[in-house]
Amino acid sequence: MSDNKKNIDNQLIHGFDLNLLEVFELVYVYESVREASLRLGRSSSAISQSLNKLREMFSDPLFVRSGTRLIKTATAVNIHSAINENYLGLLNNLQELVSNNVRNSVNVFCSPYCGVRVLPVIMNYVTQENIECNIIHQTLELDEMNLDDQLSLRQVDLIFDINPIFRTDIVNTPISLEPLIWVCSKNHPRIKDTLTAEMMKNEKFVTFNSQGMSVKQGQEDIKDKYGQRNIVFSSASVFATVAVVEQSDLISPMPEWLYKKYGSSYMLKQIKSELPLPDLHIYMISRKSTLRNDVVRRISEGVVAGLYAGQ
Repeated sequence: MSDNKKNIDNQLIHGFDLNLLEVFELVYVYESVREASLRLGRSSSAISQSLNKLREMFSDPLFVRSGTRLIKTATAVNIHSAINENYLGLLNNLQELVSNNVRNSVNVFCSPYCGVRVLPVIMNYVTQENIECNIIHQTLELDEMNLDDQLSLRQVDLIFDINPIFRTDIVNTPISLEPLIWVCSKNHPRIKDTLTAEMMKNEKFVTFNSQGMSVKQGQEDIKDKYGQRNIVFSSASVFATVAVVEQSDLISPMPEWLYKKYGSSYMLKQIKSELPLPDLHIYMISRKSTLRNDVVRRISEGVVAGLYAGQ
């Protein structure tokens, strides 16, 4: 490498703002300047200015707008691949330097159903143990398929979901077994208390809308046992499903816990079937490094103990 090239590279490194890495990674993950600005608490114009600096530095647009999304260029993908591991390593090292007692907030991501199952356990444990922290809950969305990236960027401490994340730095802890049952409206004109494979051919069904492998595998298992069903409604929300089933002649699988908790309020009834439905697991998902924090570790242990005690 020539001395001139070394001098240019040194100037670039010396003047590089490491905050640009965080901006780049958030825009990369969320494909949105607005979302990155919300996560960082900065204005959209400030995020755009940071992107312009990166574009000038790499002589590439990095992200190209397509509708409401920003599409990554090949250069952006290469940058992400090159810096991601080292960037995460830097964050991990910095976290190790911070005292375990400084943390005063824990970010929890989960679906509304998992929230109903888990959040009361968390809050009861935090209260009983007098843990000084603020629990911040955010709801998982159907199109939010970048949970592993959010774990990497430390946007979330604990995830509770039915779909584990398989990565070497991630811990997936099964915390609850969720048996599924068939339900329909108490006013269903044809279904009394039993559902046979023959009856299923003439009924209409609801299914859970999820891209997760465990859900898709469960749906395939149902198909193998019962054959092809006439599915006319799908939703990512079990609570929306409950409301629809109550006001229709549709049949739906449902977590048994949810039925026992809300079935009578929504005028639902359980249907016996010839073959049982597959069970689902709820997993607690977190980075190994996050579990080194005393507050997060204590809360995670409290969740496991609390949910197992209730089963």
